[in-house]
Amino acid sequence: AAAFSVLFFFTPVVSNQSLSLFYGFHPINLLPSCFLLFFLFREQKRHLAAVLIALLTLCIQETATIFWFGYALVLAAERKFLRACLLAGAMVLLFYCLSHWVIPAEAAASGENYTQMFHYTQLGNTPLEVLLSPILRPGAFWRTLLAPNNLEFVLFLTLPFFFFLRRSPKLLLAGLPLLAGVCLQSSRDLQNTVLQYGVELNCLTVTAAVFGAGKLFAAKDRRRLFGAFAAAIFGVFALYLLTGRSAILGKYPFSVIAERPESGEVID
Repeated sequence: AAAFSVLFFFTPVVSNQSLSLFYGFHPINLLPSCFLLFFLFREQKRHLAAVLIALLTLCIQETATIFWFGYALVLAAERKFLRACLLAGAMVLLFYCLSHWVIPAEAAASGENYTQMFHYTQLGNTPLEVLLSPILRPGAFWRTLLAPNNLEFVLFLTLPFFFFLRRSPKLLLAGLPLLAGVCLQSSRDLQNTVLQYGVELNCLTVTAAVFGAGKLFAAKDRRRLFGAFAAAIFGVFALYLLTGRSAILGKYPFSVIAERPESGEVID
């Protein structure tokens, strides 16, 4: 548990969610602890507590509905088809209500606009058009989906924990809708492991790795367990140093951020 906690902290997604990066706090950073509690309660068969935590996530950010829609795929893979259909239907309906009525009304009351669809302008102007883009705009869809940095994004998320994930891959199904939401965005700068777009996927990856480690531990396969841990330690810290915001190296070195003025100096 301690080892996974350290690895989770040093994954580029988590280590780069500093408040100084955006001069503010992104609500998505409240979700990992909730997701981890949900899976903990699920394993302990404390179903009421798990449901309450899941409901709490829906009060944090509307993208939580996409995560739970993905979790319906996990239920379907476990042959719990009725629960899967009910959960998927409820999340689609809730996301529609939030994105079309609730959030736009709140944004308008504050003099702002809710314009999530601008991320997918190359595929369509409405959620339905984006969903049908493989048919309506197949060239734009496949060109966006098969962009090289999408593969890089997936590899950076999963490679450090690969030897754990191969023992518990089913849980990763929950991340497919979220992954599609990131990889299909028009900007090619958002598919990286140092922004908030990977927070939920990173948490899911680490959770699946924990389940994989549990299977190796239960099987008393110490050789593979320690080998997988060694690979995870090397992979996580390599990504932290080379793609994250470490002190000197990395794509977003902390030294640059440390030189920024205090927020009070730039905000009236």
